[in-house]
Amino acid sequence: MDKLLETAGASPVEWPHKTECCGASFSITDSSIVLKLSNKILSMAQAAGADCIATACPLCQLNLDMRQKDIESRFGRRYRLPVFYFTQLLGLALGCQAEELSLSSLVVEPMALLEAKGIGR
Repeated sequence: MDKLLETAGASPVEWPHKTECCGASFSITDSSIVLKLSNKILSMAQAAGADCIATACPLCQLNLDMRQKDIESRFGRRYRLPVFYFTQLLGLALGCQAEELSLSSLVVEPMALLEAKGIGR
């Protein structure tokens, strides 16, 4: 995935937990596990200097994005890391517009980051 996104113009960051599971299978039975595992992923990404996360798993994308505010509240952290499904980033690299890629449906607003990188104008 790093090679694919790098070819599309991204700068992948090496960091622990980059291939760890968010615990999505526990989303219904014990969401506290999902919050704990997702917090570790977000924390490690932020510590490594990532300004966003790209996922290949739709459940990781959902949990890391949708639950990020709950994670921030529970663990007293502030992440504000946009979480993209990797095809959204590929679409941007191919010239698709943000509305075509449903970027407005992301909970952590990505447009400020994209505009700062000269993307999505």
